Amino acid sequence: MYSDNPPTVKLTSINWGVIDKGTDSIRIVYLLNSGNKDVNLTMTTTGWNYTTGLSCTWNMENTTLQPNTVIAANVQLHVDQSAVSGANFAFNITFTGTQI
Repeated sequence: MYSDNPPTVKLTSINWGVIDKGTDSIRIVYLLNSGNKDVNLTMTTTGWNYTTGLSCTWNMENTTLQPNTVIAANVQLHVDQSAVSGANFAFNITFTGTQI
């Protein structure tokens, strides 16, 4: 996962900033298939230290990424009305490319 295109700066964390209840924060990340086979992309989240009212999705689930190709993905964090205002949170995002 990279923060730029062409992909030179590896992205190790995402700063979501301050997000109001009932809103979304979207960050663009870049994924590179440096292999020589097509891969199917999936995303999982784990290790949530705050689970009520937060969800994370993206727009590239089950997308095929061809070899030596970069793709821009929107990663979206949603904060619903049940979330506690001012709460800190952390979680892990794993992007997986499974060879087709």
